Amino acid sequence: MRKLLIITNLLLISFVAIPNPPSEKDSIPNLTTNKDSITNLTAKKELMPNRQTKKDSIPYPIRKITLDNSYRTDTMPIDTSIIKLHIINPAYKNEHSSIFLTRLGYPVMYNNICTRVLNNDLFFPGNLFAPYIQDAKDNFFYDTRAQFSSLTYKNEGAQSNNEEYLQVLHTQNISKKTNIGLFYNLYSAYSKYNIQQATDHALDIFFRYSGNNYLTYNLFYLNSYTTQENGGITFDSAVNYKTGIYDGMEVSLKQASSNFKRIGFNSIHELRLNSIFERENDTSNLTNKDFGSIIYNFNLESSKRTYTDALDPTSKFYHNFYNGTDTANDSIVLNKITNKILLNSPNLSKYLPNLRFSLTDELYYTRIGIPKDSMLYKNNWLVNENPKNSYQSVSFTLDLSQKFRQIWWNFVWDSYFLGQFLGDQSLRLTANTFLNKTKTIECILKASQELKTPGFFYNNYFSNHFIWMNDFGKENIQTFSATALTKKPYFSLSAKYISIKNYTYFGYDSLPAQFNSTMFIYAFRFDNSIDLWKFYIENSIIYQTNHSDYIHVPKLIFYNSTSFNHTIHFFTGGKLYFRLGFDVYYQTEYWPDAYNPAVGAFYLQNKEKSGNYPQVDFHLTVKIKTVSFFFKFAHANANLSYAPNNAGYSGYSSFTAFHYPMLHNVFSLGINWLFYN
Repeated sequence: MRKLLIITNLLLISFVAIPNPPSEKDSIPNLTTNKDSITNLTAKKELMPNRQTKKDSIPYPIRKITLDNSYRTDTMPIDTSIIKLHIINPAYKNEHSSIFLTRLGYPVMYNNICTRVLNNDLFFPGNLFAPYIQDAKDNFFYDTRAQFSSLTYKNEGAQSNNEEYLQVLHTQNISKKTNIGLFYNLYSAYSKYNIQQATDHALDIFFRYSGNNYLTYNLFYLNSYTTQENGGITFDSAVNYKTGIYDGMEVSLKQASSNFKRIGFNSIHELRLNSIFERENDTSNLTNKDFGSIIYNFNLESSKRTYTDALDPTSKFYHNFYNGTDTANDSIVLNKITNKILLNSPNLSKYLPNLRFSLTDELYYTRIGIPKDSMLYKNNWLVNENPKNSYQSVSFTLDLSQKFRQIWWNFVWDSYFLGQFLGDQSLRLTANTFLNKTKTIECILKASQELKTPGFFYNNYFSNHFIWMNDFGKENIQTFSATALTKKPYFSLSAKYISIKNYTYFGYDSLPAQFNSTMFIYAFRFDNSIDLWKFYIENSIIYQTNHSDYIHVPKLIFYNSTSFNHTIHFFTGGKLYFRLGFDVYYQTEYWPDAYNPAVGAFYLQNKEKSGNYPQVDFHLTVKIKTVSFFFKFAHANANLSYAPNNAGYSGYSSFTAFHYPMLHNVFSLGINWLFYN
């Protein structure tokens, strides 16, 4: 009640103090002109539209700027839509089915098979925090005429069983050419009775300068995810949603915790070659030509995972104790220094493609942290004699792209020719085209061939509970996809084919393994969103199959969001916009992976199935001027859970991972407040 009163007071203050923004008709202008000389992706953006969503306008344009691997920039208006405001777990914003450990802030693995197998973090624990991590792969920068801030807070559950989310964005131009800002996310979960607690921080501090001949993009990022590990509940069949029996159930671990950190600094600098050729009072009209540029990128990054526990002597959760004690204090570290220089060719003719060629030098340092007074023995053999290693790799990238009439295409070739990843390479081809003159129907084709070395620590790993020494071969991955879509209304139909040889995974014993034969994956996806009178309807259907027992995912994933939207006009001139709706999540039955806290990885299991069970959430979202808030009743159908034994139990249909049940129905609320000058 106290939180509800606080939100109500904030809304009343905003209704009086904040001026009305422009009406919905005064939309943010479509800023397709990017003065930044790092080549923009206007053509690509135009060919790859986002889903049709209703955007809330703000009184001046704010550009969100992203960079790809070849430093092309893409600009778009900042999204202040409230359609997804009621979703708390970030794993559900881009995907609609995932494996996770019951609560917010814990590791996540997507059930979309294409996303899962192509997720490639060289530090494998980082794959499971992909929805949370903010690093150099997500280069977000902004351009705004005045200060802009966004504050979001969400809360779910009671004080003794609680999840919280806080997001802060602030950005401002301190001059016409310079922008600074920060982006911060806090994810927090606490369960007094099930011994789960997560405190996750993700911070970006960014700086951008866009001069006539010199540009720089700089990003400092810090990620820290601390979780208390419980190993899951010990008796899955005891979960009873009908009687509310859930809290206080026996768990496997009571004194175990882990921490994942990623800290880094990324700096990009570009010098336009026009500055060399241009001269004052030059009458040759050189200023209308693009003579290309030289781009330099420096990245320094450190990733570390630690795991500690103090087990009861009678615990059978782990079978091995290689340091001879019941306590563990293990860690792995991967430090990386990257220097990359890229030559961007001049754009002399529209009939010639843009060429970008780069050389990249990567230095890696790995360390396996073992307590100084610990000696690890496996089969009477000392295995921790050399837990530190350093590596170097050198690669080149050839990038060709062109927009000609209705077609945009891009070809990229990456190849490592020296060092640790010698022989690794990838070829990627993308082609986009419009099928009609009004540019409302689009076709996208993608194909790739990749040969890559598995990430660090798949071959060698030492800890108190797990030791492995492998010599894995390179993974060989081929992909092909075709997508057809329309803009208004939005419909998208895609098909994807993937073949993988030497697929690396964690097997039934929690140890990494490789499937040396070739597996074939087929996936089909349909997405659409439509406005029908005052109703907004969004659907997503994924059908996926693979002829292998080494990836466990549901064959069918379904998501629907339906809402009624209406604006109330008051006689005082004020307006209140609200949307009342529900979300449905469904997936067919499958074997959800289990989680190993000591390793920090999901692994295969074939003991219990989950799925074939719908989850229904009801939500109400309200917007008054620049303040939006929501109320949600999640998992509203928990008391109607499937009961195979006719005893009122949910069975294993509503488990988010092996030994990790879905939360009971729970009430949540949140607020988003936009500030601008």
